[in-house]
Amino acid sequence: MPVQITPWTGAAALPVYVRTLYTLYAAQLGERACVLFKPTQDIPGPVDIAKHAAVLARTLGRLAIYTTAGLSAYQRAQLTRLSVPFIVPDNQFYVPALAIDLRERFQQQPAAPGETLTPAAQAVLFHHLLRRRETAQTPSMFAQELNHTAMTAGRAFETLADLGLAVMERRGKEKHIQFPLPRRALFAAAKHRLITPVRSLKHVRGPIPAHWIEAGESALAARTDLARPQQRCVAVDARAWREVMRRCHLEETAAGEGEALVETWAYDPTSLTNTRQADPLSLYAQFHGASDERLVMAAEQLLEQVPW
Repeated sequence: MPVQITPWTGAAALPVYVRTLYTLYAAQLGERACVLFKPTQDIPGPVDIAKHAAVLARTLGRLAIYTTAGLSAYQRAQLTRLSVPFIVPDNQFYVPALAIDLRERFQQQPAAPGETLTPAAQAVLFHHLLRRRETAQTPSMFAQELNHTAMTAGRAFETLADLGLAVMERRGKEKHIQFPLPRRALFAAAKHRLITPVRSLKHVRGPIPAHWIEAGESALAARTDLARPQQRCVAVDARAWREVMRRCHLEETAAGEGEALVETWAYDPTSLTNTRQADPLSLYAQFHGASDERLVMAAEQLLEQVPW
């Protein structure tokens, strides 16, 4: 199909917000006159893109086609669901009005078995599965709940959406996340992507504060039929370890010489539990692949405690 593209010269007739958000091009696709609209900086959500495409088509009397350098699997799926034409140069071309529908070529390939969640994405997912706050939908809400920055929570949203575990859209300036699958089905879909929350294991000597969260085999034993280990194990956020070690006068020792074990976690262990033990899903992520069958069986028991 012959394609001719030139800069658009009639932008003054358009609403200011459209001129601000997009750079426009006149295009001739075969015999069809079109307008291509390419985001200038921030990429709007699919719903907003659909609205802007309708405004352009209505105002200019041309087929409006969204153009961008790349689309995530989530964005592509949402645009096709909303029947928004789009072009990713040299890669993707979806224009149903011209009987060009190449969606099958661009379906997301199943993620490799080794493609795992980031710590922040896992914390967001577990927060949802554990029903910590039903109304949490934005990065700022999750940042407050999980002791993350809003930027970290926003990147976690993108990870979950790209892996097909969540749906993300932009409403105004803020991202919103939704989980379409029922919780049990969502966990099953994410199960092979889980990571252990533990970054390191410290053998320590000194007074362990009573309010610290039990973790490791100590928490697993408290939540299941597993026998309690001889040494108590607790968890702290890895980002705070040096400070709490200094404040609590703890001393790192060689293995076997300490009075307790401290796990440093990739996310805040207190953010996902209201009890003295680490949450059941983080413990499951830690132990479900253990070589010790006792730990694996105990990990499976944990799933009975999740409020699916």
